[in-house]
Amino acid sequence: MMKSLFSLLAGFILIVGISTTSWALPNDVSYEINATLNTDSHFISGVQTMSFTNRTGIELNELYFHVVSNAFTRGSDTLYQQDLSRFLVVTVDRIYNNPDDNAFLAIESISANGTPLEFSINDTLMKANLIQPLLPDESITVNIQFVHDLVEAAPGNAFAASLAVRSGYRDGTYTIAKWYPQLVVFDEDGWHLDEYRFMGEFYGDFADYTLNITIPQTMKVGASGDFVEETFHDDNTKTQTYHIKRARDVAWAASNLFREEVVEWQGKTIRTLWLNQFLMPSITLDSFQYFSETFGEYAYNTLTAVQVNTAGGMEYPGIVMIASGSVEEISHEVGHEWFYAGVGNNEFDEMWLDEGPTTFASELYRIESRGEPDNIRRMLTHIEGGIPILSTSTDFNSINAFANAHYNKGSSIFWMLDELLGRDIFLASMRAYYQNFKYQNATTQDLIDTFKSVSGQDLDWFFDQWLNTGNKLDVSLQNVQVELQADETQTTTFDLIHQGSIRMPIRVDIISDSTVIESFIWEGLEDQASFSINTPQSPSSIRVDPKRKLLEQDRADNFWLNASTDMAIANNGWMWVAAFAGVLLLLIPATRLIGMG
Repeated sequence: MMKSLFSLLAGFILIVGISTTSWALPNDVSYEINATLNTDSHFISGVQTMSFTNRTGIELNELYFHVVSNAFTRGSDTLYQQDLSRFLVVTVDRIYNNPDDNAFLAIESISANGTPLEFSINDTLMKANLIQPLLPDESITVNIQFVHDLVEAAPGNAFAASLAVRSGYRDGTYTIAKWYPQLVVFDEDGWHLDEYRFMGEFYGDFADYTLNITIPQTMKVGASGDFVEETFHDDNTKTQTYHIKRARDVAWAASNLFREEVVEWQGKTIRTLWLNQFLMPSITLDSFQYFSETFGEYAYNTLTAVQVNTAGGMEYPGIVMIASGSVEEISHEVGHEWFYAGVGNNEFDEMWLDEGPTTFASELYRIESRGEPDNIRRMLTHIEGGIPILSTSTDFNSINAFANAHYNKGSSIFWMLDELLGRDIFLASMRAYYQNFKYQNATTQDLIDTFKSVSGQDLDWFFDQWLNTGNKLDVSLQNVQVELQADETQTTTFDLIHQGSIRMPIRVDIISDSTVIESFIWEGLEDQASFSINTPQSPSSIRVDPKRKLLEQDRADNFWLNASTDMAIANNGWMWVAAFAGVLLLLIPATRLIGMG
């Protein structure tokens, strides 16, 4: 007899409304950026006009901007470079192909409402002092002239995740990201003065952008937003204009070598630019359609997927940078357009909030839509590092711990919610979260409140265990005995023992000749429990968490094979092969991180 996982779930759920605790647009911000790419000296000259209305509720005496590209400047000893030395034991020289090259973002001038401003740069943050306080609801126009010198990237930087390079060029193809002075977020906690680090990504306000990109006439450009117009000039250059509203950031790429395919689907434009990965257009379109139908309408009008050879495997609003062109990489980056771009979050403090659902979404797509085996799930390779997932990026002491928490454990939380709530209510919760927080920076609490509201359940017990602790779920099946009864039935007794401190409902299947003859849910509240099950046939095996839907630390003691059955004799060899394969899987989580943002 199969016992319901949660008997309280019944009937229909009506979503009337969910209160929001995060800020949608703490300030009204818009950018117009004129950018000219110099392909001889490999730099961008930019003129940026930012319009800003103070919605903070207090007067502001200064503005802060991210100048991320200065993280890579030789000899600057930025926190990013200190991270490289600490975690990878390499210097920033590793990113450069040319020993004489040097990347930077230089500010040539900055003014507000026509008046020059004093400014200073420390690490990857710029402070601009205002001439007079900017009062609540007052507006200001800030003009910045800048030069972004691009790194000629060494071959090992094809993936952004390798050394966290964001902008650069190689073999005539340019990746342009984190390339302009971007206003720092001011929210209910004040200015978020986070320098760029090797681990941990970004936190940006939603803003409107107009990009005017000038490049050689022979080049194709892929950029955030909708293509507006193209103007040709007498010097063999052209200017392309792109526009995107309510975006956290903008990026672009340019090359003479791009091949292009454009598809229209349900009012959306899916544009693919690739170098040598001919399957990119079909994978991009297929995953885009799946996520649209599963989680909700894409937040923008146009999605551009671009294959690059520097800093690929990264997501930005309206555009994804692809390196290898694998199904895993493409679907992961496209998934970020829902969880990172559509719904934002602070990736310094809560990186799991976009990497977790995105990794889950990619796995779900590959299993449900493409027929890949369910052993692709990262939860099967997770090793608990003991650091709570709700830790800032600087709290992690290794790339393995960082990857395990945000990608592996993060995606596992959604697989477990899927099992706990059932697919219908789970997806209803995901869609409600996406819809209610689209164009906003959400928080973990927003996600929790959404799942509680849609499911009608108090799920604090679940989230507290998995988010706020580094504890483990580890259930051991022990002391199995099978006894023949006088009426020819079989009585099977066994113990389930918690060897970790996390408690979860867990399914147990009793199997005879590949058929489940008894199945039940142990609520798992006590440290251990004993069971006595009567069945008409002798069991050939017992399996704890048979679908592997829980983040179980040690699966080797989750099953028992009856040594007296033919099935056990036939499968005993395979059991050891499977156990050995499981050990090998535990060795690969960090390598699977490389290549995906």
